[in-house]
Amino acid sequence: MGKKESLSVHSQGFDDELDVEGMSELEVPEIMKGESYNPKLVDEEAGLVANTTNLLEESFKLIKKDLDMQIFSGPLADKKESLNIKRLKQLSGGSQADVFQCRLLTVLGKFVDKTRKIYNNAELADKVMKEMYSEFCIAKDLIHPNIIEYKYFMRKYDSASSNYEFHILIEFMEGEDMSVYLKEQGRPFDIDRVRDIGGQLISAIRYLHKEKIIHQDIKP
Repeated sequence: MGKKESLSVHSQGFDDELDVEGMSELEVPEIMKGESYNPKLVDEEAGLVANTTNLLEESFKLIKKDLDMQIFSGPLADKKESLNIKRLKQLSGGSQADVFQCRLLTVLGKFVDKTRKIYNNAELADKVMKEMYSEFCIAKDLIHPNIIEYKYFMRKYDSASSNYEFHILIEFMEGEDMSVYLKEQGRPFDIDRVRDIGGQLISAIRYLHKEKIIHQDIKP
């Protein structure tokens, strides 16, 4: 339905469904007041998909394959001519991408580097570049306190070896995910805590739906 992307929605605890309709005004968390959670059903799915495809095709025109390196920045990130990535530790890895916690020299803060390297295969490199650049283009404009911010997309090409490198750089969120929280803390039975955490999650998902984005991988 429209843009479809797996994004990182974060809170600090529990993800049970919250029945806003049954709450009094005093019981509803501040973050949810004035915005009941009613996902909008969109009938024009084909039109939304076509519109997203057209927008991405326009974005692909910004890729200059004659350049050995390009860096694209999100709306809240400073524009950079180069990025020096210093890896701190690997967070995960697989066939789709390797993920590292890192720092960027001359840029304050910690980041996550989702990266993929392709060796001497222009066709596969083009496919991977489009997939990762599409993810960045869709996610970079999402500005919400409970959604991870996408900072930069960088593509590099080494003409001597015909090797390709792609990086999505995302803000690093301290702490563990929900499954670790539940193992360490147990289920939070304090209703105010449940409402606070549920309010954060509902607010983020509601924002995504307003932007015509479906989160396809929500889990603890």
